[in-house]
Amino acid sequence: MAKEILHQIERQRHTEFEHAAEIQRHRDRLTRDAQTRLRSAAHSFLRDRSEDTDNLPPIIYCKDEKTYRVALKALGKWELFLKAQAIPF
Repeated sequence: MAKEILHQIERQRHTEFEHAAEIQRHRDRLTRDAQTRLRSAAHSFLRDRSEDTDNLPPIIYCKDEKTYRVALKALGKWELFLKAQAIPF
């Protein structure tokens, strides 16, 4: 009985670790994309809140492939806005 409980706890921790690692991979991808496309404005984008990302900063909102794609669209909007305003970035 105790071994089963310990094994279950170990499996749960492993699953939680894998989930956290997946979230971090997506956030790292978004950070790299923002730094590549926005350069000096990347930090502002990653911390900004918008309706596209449920009023969360994209770096927090991004947790999986689906939310990464949504954040990537928001990144595209930022990029277009900065280009339209002729703001160097």
